[in-house]
Amino acid sequence: MLACDAGDDGGLPQTFHMEVYSMMAEQLIMNLTTTESPVFVAEKLSSSSSYLLVLYASNPKGRSMSVALTARTLFAAEPRTITFSFRSKAETLLAADLIDLGS
Repeated sequence: MLACDAGDDGGLPQTFHMEVYSMMAEQLIMNLTTTESPVFVAEKLSSSSSYLLVLYASNPKGRSMSVALTARTLFAAEPRTITFSFRSKAETLLAADLIDLGS
């Protein structure tokens, strides 16, 4: 599960997106979209595998800059949890607060 804080919507409805890419196969394996809140659950991922997660928000005016995170699933004997590592301090801040698209 990955949960983010939504930025100011500027009075426009937002849609939140998470694309999941297999780092080994270098291909998109899952595309999750929600209008409720930026909370995503990626299910049925292979154990002990690495993934690239690309997150962004959109509204009728366009889309935010993407935030890319790397994630690794644990071994099959471990609890089904994903660990995240941020590529930079700026992305850590962006992951916590998706960019405002209303301005």
